[in-house]
Amino acid sequence: MAQKQACLVLFLQVEKSLSHFLGHRQSAMPIGLLALRHRAGSDLKTNGMVEAATLPIKMCCKAKGLKEYFVSNFPKKGFVMKENVLSQFGPLYHNYSLFGVHNEQLPGIFKLNQQAKEEFLIPYITRAVNILKETNMLISFMELFCADGYYAMVARQLGATIAYGVDNNRDGFFAKASQIASALGVDNIHFFEKDVQDIGTFKPVDIVANLGGLYHVSNPEQILVESYAVAKSFLIVQSVVSMENNSEDYFEAPAPGWSWGSRYSRESFHKMILAKNWNILDYNFNELPGNINKVSMGSVYYLIKK
Repeated sequence: MAQKQACLVLFLQVEKSLSHFLGHRQSAMPIGLLALRHRAGSDLKTNGMVEAATLPIKMCCKAKGLKEYFVSNFPKKGFVMKENVLSQFGPLYHNYSLFGVHNEQLPGIFKLNQQAKEEFLIPYITRAVNILKETNMLISFMELFCADGYYAMVARQLGATIAYGVDNNRDGFFAKASQIASALGVDNIHFFEKDVQDIGTFKPVDIVANLGGLYHVSNPEQILVESYAVAKSFLIVQSVVSMENNSEDYFEAPAPGWSWGSRYSRESFHKMILAKNWNILDYNFNELPGNINKVSMGSVYYLIKK
């Protein structure tokens, strides 16, 4: 019963992510989310194919339903709720329930902001990995500003063959990254305590995920351009933006009220990205409910293909 409930929770999380990811494109789907929900709970099979350009997951419905896809691939050995193998580490930055573990999470902003970010980041990672699976035997993934390395671990579980996490450990979360991965049984993952300012020295990988750190640096555009250069196939971006200013020319460094970092508005960040003439497959915006200050409440997301 516990396993069945866990699978249902996972499916509902993924379904919510898909609905946000698709937005107005839902009308282009050969089958809707309601049909996917019913298919996930039955043995019904169809010959319909959902194209990769429409869904973050290229899924042949003839082969398996949405729930079955995630149950068999995330985690790879089957989704079974297990004891809290992370209890020894105390409260953590992320909740690892997608790995079958109900760990204690740090209080305050962490739970709410993780839920908001996952709505787009997990579908973006899934889409990039599955497109590469069509032609690549080996898929490498690197998470910049990785904190405890959560999304690097997620990428491994979703099919990346090797993953890297990079962080300068300024806030101390990075210190537990390799231990968490080991406790969860996530292999082929490596963590490097480095400053992202040194990104020019990093080895190129298939997918670069620059997540939650651009607003911490005074030169975000330079770091973003260098992230794109290190990515061989995909760049995934998430950053905090100000909701206090909507000018497309707004940029401030240091960030308002800080002695460090920087801030774009939603509009100015998008203008900066568009000026690069990159191939944007999808972009989105939402609010981080854990952040009460308007200068840190907005969050932008981009999936870029080279």
